[in-house]
Amino acid sequence: MKKLILLLIAFMASIEIIDAGVQGALPGAFSVSATEKVYFSQGNLQYQASTNTWRFAEGQYSYSTTNNNRSATYTGWIDNYCYGNSGYSSHSPWNTSSYLTTNISGTNYDWGVYNAISNGGNKAGLWRTLTQAEWVYLINTRANASSRRGQASVNGINGLVLLPDAWSKPSGISFTANPGNYTTNVYTLSQWAQMEAAGAVFLPAAGYFSTTSTSYGTRDVGIAGYYWSSTYSGDAISGGLYFSKTSISPSNHYKTESRLNVRLVIDSDKNVAYTITWKNWDGTTLATTSVLKDATPSYTGSTPTRPSTAEYAYTFSGWTPAITAATANKTYTATYTSTPRYTITFNANGGLIPTNGNMGNTPSGHITTLSTDRTSGTVVVTKDKTHFQTMTNDCPSREGYTFAGWYTDPTSGVQVYDNTGYRVVGTYWNNEGKWIGTSNVTLYAHWTPIPYTITVNSSSVSQGTAAGGGTYDYGINHQITATPNECYRFVQWSDGNTDNPRTITITGDATYTAEFEQMQYTIEAQSADTGQGSATVTNP
Repeated sequence: MKKLILLLIAFMASIEIIDAGVQGALPGAFSVSATEKVYFSQGNLQYQASTNTWRFAEGQYSYSTTNNNRSATYTGWIDNYCYGNSGYSSHSPWNTSSYLTTNISGTNYDWGVYNAISNGGNKAGLWRTLTQAEWVYLINTRANASSRRGQASVNGINGLVLLPDAWSKPSGISFTANPGNYTTNVYTLSQWAQMEAAGAVFLPAAGYFSTTSTSYGTRDVGIAGYYWSSTYSGDAISGGLYFSKTSISPSNHYKTESRLNVRLVIDSDKNVAYTITWKNWDGTTLATTSVLKDATPSYTGSTPTRPSTAEYAYTFSGWTPAITAATANKTYTATYTSTPRYTITFNANGGLIPTNGNMGNTPSGHITTLSTDRTSGTVVVTKDKTHFQTMTNDCPSREGYTFAGWYTDPTSGVQVYDNTGYRVVGTYWNNEGKWIGTSNVTLYAHWTPIPYTITVNSSSVSQGTAAGGGTYDYGINHQITATPNECYRFVQWSDGNTDNPRTITITGDATYTAEFEQMQYTIEAQSADTGQGSATVTNP
């Protein structure tokens, strides 16, 4: 377990070193001249014809075993770049039917210079091949050159190990320079992870399709390796690296039907990537990205947000400082434009606001307060000043009245919304439909009483009359009167009420009929002296 933890620590250290440079670059620096250093790619260059995509192999010891499939529709990855047809013939250093040495003018190609490597920064011009002179310097001339190379086997794959200029051998790992065989330096994947973290480069020996007899002797996959090089500018071929069990030779070495591999390098002054930190207004980190030197960074995350307050709503407006090409690690902070927020209190002023209304609910995300007690006739809404909505579905109701609009005073004031709940251009709205109010406000519903018809009748005009009929506003107190004719008296109204005059409260259309009756009299006749006679009354 302890060994595994140490291995993970070493691997993470490797990741951190790599992340400091361009994606796909190994951590060790190698001198290729008295003044220049390069970093090797993480693996051989590979090509996928069906998508016209270039990448580095996932591991230094990896190479393609699909040697003959060069169809434009092939979806696999290939290493053999010596010649090509169909999908990648335009990316070959020479034609398919001729030796390299007879086609060096105008047809050679440095893929790192002209193509973006998908897992190597994905930008053309970052990577290139070493020249023959650079191979010679790297292998034979640089300080301690002879002790910085040696054949080895990694995960069962034979090849050549190159050590960086600054080399510190990992604890517990051995290395023997130029052993003349592949059996002295043998590394497991975990051991190689430690070597790679310390900067070591491994070039797998995979130079031929199959065993073949050549002027150089019998070669086989895993026995001999060939790495193709062009000049720095890519306008002529000038050699490559060849190694076998016993020899390492940067020289002109070309062979038809061979699989010359390509291992790209990046110049030290290009192997620079900077960390860009994107922060929100409150200092929290939104994202951390890596960008190549002189490239302009861009933020690709979700649009930053800032919570609204009671006073303001915030809209993302950009970054500070202004985004420029990367020349160092840098932090950018999200900036926002602030939109004032105001609280509108809607007072139904004797009415009720419907419980199924949507006052302030659209558009979403612009409410900080919405009271739920509508039965009290008051709703408080706090919104962005540009998002006060019409109150169409929230027009209040009041028995006996029609809604006349929202005003700034209970009985007078400025009208802000009309009787349909739509904005009114004026103090709070401009003619472009934008809220121009500058403070919190309480709006009061105004009401127009509904007029009702009161009909007052007499049950018999010969017996009497009734007065007080007409059209009257809801809620007022109104008097009606019944006047009987001579010899008649008022009895009651048609609803049984006996008040006369009578005060009624207007609540709707109504009819009141006055009922009368004839007055009855008792007449008594008496004789002053019954001895003298009697008196009688005769009904005429």
